Amino acid sequence: MSPEQAGVRVVRFQSRTDCELRKEPLEDCKRHWQRVVSLEDHESNLGEFDVFFCRRCKLGFTEPYPTEETVGHLYETRESREFELMPHSPIDLIKDFLSRREIARIAPRDGIRSVLDYATGNGRYAVSAARVFKDACVDAVDYQATPPPLLQSRFERVSYCAVTEFAERRQRYDLIVLRHVLEHTHHPVQLVARLADRLASNGVLYIEVPNVDSGCAKVFGKYWPG
Repeated sequence: MSPEQAGVRVVRFQSRTDCELRKEPLEDCKRHWQRVVSLEDHESNLGEFDVFFCRRCKLGFTEPYPTEETVGHLYETRESREFELMPHSPIDLIKDFLSRREIARIAPRDGIRSVLDYATGNGRYAVSAARVFKDACVDAVDYQATPPPLLQSRFERVSYCAVTEFAERRQRYDLIVLRHVLEHTHHPVQLVARLADRLASNGVLYIEVPNVDSGCAKVFGKYWPG
């Protein structure tokens, strides 16, 4: 009996054929690759992954490469550290303060009436956006059918929906927050394009990703959280 027949959700892998950014055969990029680190993914228990950096495209990526059909199995539960919360602890209070400061920095407060926190994780930034932009309605979106615990207790002006439901909506947003999402996405360039289409006139699309060429990445190597 195969794992699938036994009801086990199996992540499978495939070979990369094209450059996600340039839409050219991957062979054209390979001579620009350098291996940044090899490390074991302790959260997924899928074994060891290589992290490469393409000096030509300025992008980092992992090998092996999960298939589009099975990559979602990695995000069906909320067991990774991205979902960890310690309510009212000093650490969480600091994280709340820093998230509100970051939200306030990336967009002018005047004129923000609608905010999308895409792949909201534990919901911290969705709540911070509602607190910073007092007149804004905030949509939090993620891959699970139910909201994270932080958003399950009623919070004014914050609503949650799953990615599948969000795809049916046509609302535009003054601010879209995309924090540490692209590195988990099978087609990151396509996702950015789709979300850009959901921006209101003069809207802001804020993107944050790990910088595999940063000083911290070089110093800490495989121990760097990014």
